[in-house]
Amino acid sequence: MIGVSLSSTGPLLPLFERRLGSGTVSASLLVTAYFTGSLAAMLLVAASRRPGRALLPWGIGLYAAGSLGVFAAHWLPALAAALIGGFGSGTVVLIVNSAFARQPSGVAPTNLLNGCFAVGTVAGPLVAEPSLALGRPYGFLLAALGAVLCLRVRAVADWPARCRLRRSESPRDGSAIWRKHKTGAPVMRSLVTFDH
Repeated sequence: MIGVSLSSTGPLLPLFERRLGSGTVSASLLVTAYFTGSLAAMLLVAASRRPGRALLPWGIGLYAAGSLGVFAAHWLPALAAALIGGFGSGTVVLIVNSAFARQPSGVAPTNLLNGCFAVGTVAGPLVAEPSLALGRPYGFLLAALGAVLCLRVRAVADWPARCRLRRSESPRDGSAIWRKHKTGAPVMRSLVTFDH
């Protein structure tokens, strides 16, 4: 979701120019606001002593609200929404990357996480093309709905407390990140021990 919203912002600048009634420089302020919020979040979360699992739902919620605001709002409200969405995404990125990097199973979880982000960055411009034709940034709407769906997942409420894996149970090749659900369908288990 974050990859989609990040990579679709540039291609959507002409759309923002039309919707906001401004030039390229003014529309580019949305990008500036997003990355300013993201940087501020990373600095504040890194300095905070609150556990990551307490901050993660807030980060997802802010990201969803900001993405929805960029989709629906005009000019100053959209600028504020971009700042809020960036703050939420910065919070999520720092917490999740730190958590996956601390896994005893090696770099496999982090590589999987980065792979998911890469898929989003490829999908972003593809979503931007029909958005330009329809006149609305639907990639941000999809990102907001996806973030809301993440909040509805029960595991997020106490993540990562219920998703711990003891070092003795974790093979070094990282293959333990894939497990079979009781129905037989493969599911990915979050192996997170981030408590900062």
